[in-house]
Amino acid sequence: MFRKMGVTARFVAAIVVATLAIQAGSGFVSLKKSRAAQQAQAERFTGLMHAMQADEESLLREELHGKQEALAGVLGEIAATYIIGYDFASLGQLADIAMQDDDLVFVAFTDAKGKALTQVQEQSGDGIEVFTHDVLFEGDKVGVMRI
Repeated sequence: MFRKMGVTARFVAAIVVATLAIQAGSGFVSLKKSRAAQQAQAERFTGLMHAMQADEESLLREELHGKQEALAGVLGEIAATYIIGYDFASLGQLADIAMQDDDLVFVAFTDAKGKALTQVQEQSGDGIEVFTHDVLFEGDKVGVMRI
């Protein structure tokens, strides 16, 4: 078929084939580079999201520790009067009220020697951090609170 075509037609056909080959090759290279760039961008984004998640988790832990310290201070002041007055029913009610806070897993009071004063069920497991706070009355340790 090429023999019947003139020189111009053969030249045009060769140019068209060459152009298509170049475009196909450049399209293939462009797609590969685009895919590699997209994967690199996804990896950077994933790394950034993990870093942001770790920062957020750290901030939340710090806030939770601050909240635990504040609660321990308030509950410790109230609990001290119940402990020295042997009002363990009110101490149990105080623990039950404190348990209404969604950030607390348990609240438990013991005397200074470690004997349980409340019947609150303690929890354990992964991710549960126990905060221990001495209950003081006029500077003397009268009990221990665990939240």
